[in-house]
Amino acid sequence: MDINVVSIKGRGNGLIEIRFAQDIAYQQIREGFVDKLSASKSFFQGSNPKVIIWGREMNKAQKWDIRNLLAMDYDITNVKFEDELDEEERELIHDSEIGEPNHTPIRKVSDLSVKTFLGNEDGFEKVMEEEERSQRENAKVYDHSIFIYSSIRAGQRIEVDGDITVIGDINDGAEVFATGSVAVMGALRGLVHAGSSGSEKAVVSALILSPKQMRIGTHIAAFPEGQTGRMPEIARVINDKILVSPLLGRGTR
Repeated sequence: MDINVVSIKGRGNGLIEIRFAQDIAYQQIREGFVDKLSASKSFFQGSNPKVIIWGREMNKAQKWDIRNLLAMDYDITNVKFEDELDEEERELIHDSEIGEPNHTPIRKVSDLSVKTFLGNEDGFEKVMEEEERSQRENAKVYDHSIFIYSSIRAGQRIEVDGDITVIGDINDGAEVFATGSVAVMGALRGLVHAGSSGSEKAVVSALILSPKQMRIGTHIAAFPEGQTGRMPEIARVINDKILVSPLLGRGTR
């Protein structure tokens, strides 16, 4: 990433302020954010900080994506966007000294695209939209509960505002995020986050429960490789811990 699309500044008292550029494609914002996070890991380590993100309008799927990125990779769950701030928090960004990210709002494309669309703004935007669509072709976002009648393959990412039921497997390398619960009528071996908006009432169940990583609300659990139960199981948060028990019966593991 050779342009600056994100500005980050610590404000003290565990508050981190993040400002996104406003006139640039979301996919490029995301790529720049990931790069900056990777280069500043020590800045985000420690206790769960409060993060305020502002500077551009974000739709529901984009907010969800950023929240999941911070939660899964950095254990940061206290995140608020500009349209979610209270009056005191709005005063913070009103008095902010963090500047607009210094960037060029034109993305790199192939020489052929530049030659074809130079001076043609509408055509250039179409190239950008197609590029962004291509980069997220394996990510599917739903704003309601769904059933999926097939396995979810490695490299696929599913985001659901609601519950998800998979009639098949969630393979290693696949990612599933749901604000509600996740039920798998097969083997769960990938990454799963139920209650991704923070709900600890969500559950995860599967005929074979062996996820690479599982998160429910703000709680996270890693499963030893190769360890599976002998029967269908369900995971839920009990006393601030993720506990796994037989779907029908007693006991935990």
